[in-house]
Amino acid sequence: MANNPHILILEGNLSENCQRAYDFGTLPAGERYAVSLRAVCPEVHIDKAYGADLDSILPSGVELAAYDGVVIGGSGLHAYHAEENVTRQIKFAQSVFEAGVPILGSCWGMQISVMAAGGIVRPSPFGREVGIARKVTLTPEGKGHPLYEGKSAVFDTPCIHLDEVTHIPTGGVVLATNRHSRVQALSFKHCGTDFWGVQYHPEFDLFHLGRLNTMYGDMMVEGGYHQDLAAVAAHSDDMETLAADHNRTDLAWKLGIDRDVLDDDIRTLEIRNWIELKVLPRKACRA
Repeated sequence: MANNPHILILEGNLSENCQRAYDFGTLPAGERYAVSLRAVCPEVHIDKAYGADLDSILPSGVELAAYDGVVIGGSGLHAYHAEENVTRQIKFAQSVFEAGVPILGSCWGMQISVMAAGGIVRPSPFGREVGIARKVTLTPEGKGHPLYEGKSAVFDTPCIHLDEVTHIPTGGVVLATNRHSRVQALSFKHCGTDFWGVQYHPEFDLFHLGRLNTMYGDMMVEGGYHQDLAAVAAHSDDMETLAADHNRTDLAWKLGIDRDVLDDDIRTLEIRNWIELKVLPRKACRA
């Protein structure tokens, strides 16, 4: 274990919401990220911290500095709310920056890290972007950024969010954008520590998207994404069938899903780049 990269994952959801994911046959945000991290780097050692549960103790100081990287994934909370289960997670992100540990953030993870660094998060004027974020396009800065080394200049990727970054921290650089959200990816330094983040979810596979579609079925109908719960179930079945058999060209065509979502190596490339270019170098320096 001592020779393996050591990563801390912050689970941003309340324990009851984590249990709801299990009840619907999938994983909560932190566990889903752990699966993708281990797929990219099988030797990684992962610890988890629970940010939304007020009875849990979050690491800080020397304890945090012992990690080679911190990952913060998704949450159903809102970064601009003043509840303690939100503000303590923003303070945790600040502690990670102060400890000098590189952060990779997805969705909620990007939003609370931005808030910790002085940026602003608000609800998107376009409502939810859910399922697949279409035509995410690298900016000129993104094309030259190591987060996107080997990535196509335009791609589709899993997503689910209502909120978005509206004001980036001082010195921040927007790396990717699309029609729905101007800030689909962002990098910045805070307290001298690097942050790389995305608004979407490279850690989500198609099966997980299918389960989320079912879990949030009422919301999907209310939002006009599906006509009724029967349509929700049919869409989820299609996604899960395609997840099990990538040769179902008919379903890939029907759902508008390409290799950038189906191929795990392409979908999770940002995670691999972060581990190889930020986590492993930090581990080597600390050794």
